[in-house]
This record gives sequence, structure tokens and C-alpha cells, in this order.
Amino acid sequence: MLILPGREGKIKVVLSTNGYGGINLKKLIKIHTNDIENPVIKLLMTGDVKKFVLLEPEIISLKGKAGKPIVAQMKIIPTVAQDFNILKTFVKNGKDITFKVEKMKNETGAYFILTVHNKKQTPGRFFDMITLQPDLSPQRLIKIRVSANISN
Repeated sequence: MLILPGREGKIKVVLSTNGYGGINLKKLIKIHTNDIENPVIKLLMTGDVKKFVLLEPEIISLKGKAGKPIVAQMKIIPTVAQDFNILKTFVKNGKDITFKVEKMKNETGAYFILTVHNKKQTPGRFFDMITLQPDLSPQRLIKIRVSANISN
């Protein structure tokens, strides 16, 4: 973008907050100019990024003996005022797990239960990622890490 000397202009900055929920985010933006006295203008953007869901526990951990059923559950609690549904689910690898998401309701509102089943029949470790796409605008994704340690 070019802003001529003595003129005004607008600079639009878009900051993705995906993956930063629950922290204070600080980002430095540098604007380069042809002004000899101010060749670089620095702007600091700061703000608290709110989580739109709470994950209990924060990671799916599958631990147990090979050949035995190994199942873990996670409660996904919306923190946004509006109710939402899960439109799509994705899994990064998926060869060692199956999963399902169920919407539940209680006196405090709606929440989701994610149930993950191990399919690996031999000892070893593996990691995967489950992604849930809710029907929220703007679009947000819920990324859930899966860790497994299958023993003899």
C-alpha cells in the first residue's frame, strides 16, 4: 500500500487468534515508511483472547494393554453465549482411533462428550489430532490432541 506524502490512508491488520485461547496475546506490527525521521513505526497489539470452549481434560490420553479395550472421554464445554452444533469432524491420521461426539444438555446448558476408542492391537505409542468444526461465525475450530501409550 502506498500513502503519498501529506495524505492519509488506512492500514488494515488482521490477527488470527486460533490456538491462543486463554492467554494475553501480544503482537508487534512494523510499518516501514520512506520518512527519514521515522523509517519504521511500531504498533503493539495486545488483548486477552477468550476461550470459546473448555476441554476437560485438555488432551485425550489412551493408556492400557494391547488387546484390551482402551477408551477415553473429554467434556467440551462452550463458553460463548450462543448455542452451537458440530458441523464436521476431521482426524489427522485416524488409523488407530475411532471417535464420536455427542451433544448433551443439563441445567447449565449444552456441552459435548467426545469418546475416543483405541484400535491399535500392538504395543507402542501414537499421536493424533481430532478437529471439530462448530457452526459459529466467525468460523472457529476445536483442535483436540490424542496421545496413546499401548503396553504389553
